[in-house]
Amino acid sequence: MNPRHAARISAVLLTAGLMTGCGQHGDRAAVAAAKCYLPVVKALHLRHNAAMDTSQVQVTGLGHGRYRVTGVAEAQGKAPTDYTCEVAPDSSDKLRGFRVTRLILG
Repeated sequence: MNPRHAARISAVLLTAGLMTGCGQHGDRAAVAAAKCYLPVVKALHLRHNAAMDTSQVQVTGLGHGRYRVTGVAEAQGKAPTDYTCEVAPDSSDKLRGFRVTRLILG
């Protein structure tokens, strides 16, 4: 993973964690935000290693371990795009424990 990509993922995690408060809930919300990053990259038809900035990230708990992540994605050569991503718990995802159930761009 290139350092710019890793820094952007870290920024998403930090922003999501700060917006949702401390403790386990905040940690899970930050992981939910990170789970949405790659699907947004793919939906915008960017290369896997393309630099994408996210801003205005907000994570909302939907109950039963589900989260809604909203934000604005910006990549070189692309107009800023609003996105909404919803995730649900998924025990088969050993890395993050979520699956994306809904992704809306625009």
